[in-house]
Amino acid sequence: MKKLGVSSSYLSRKLKEETSQTFLEILHKCRLQKAIELLNEGTYKVYEISDMTGFHEYKHFCQVFKKYTGIAPTEFVKHEGLLIQKPVK
Repeated sequence: MKKLGVSSSYLSRKLKEETSQTFLEILHKCRLQKAIELLNEGTYKVYEISDMTGFHEYKHFCQVFKKYTGIAPTEFVKHEGLLIQKPVK
């Protein structure tokens, strides 16, 4: 951030203004999209995918996955073609 001459909070605010999403929301969506690809492959266990996609706590991965998809990752394995949408409130 020093090289850019701006603070991380300023960049976060600008990102939110431009995308209507926080950095964390964007990061979660990217990680979950990769997790969905890996789940569809059927090669890895859910806890392995959690770690592979940057969620180092399995419980947190499951919470975030359900927040964005509406179902648990283990349930997702039984479904196909799910796209990430806005978080369920």
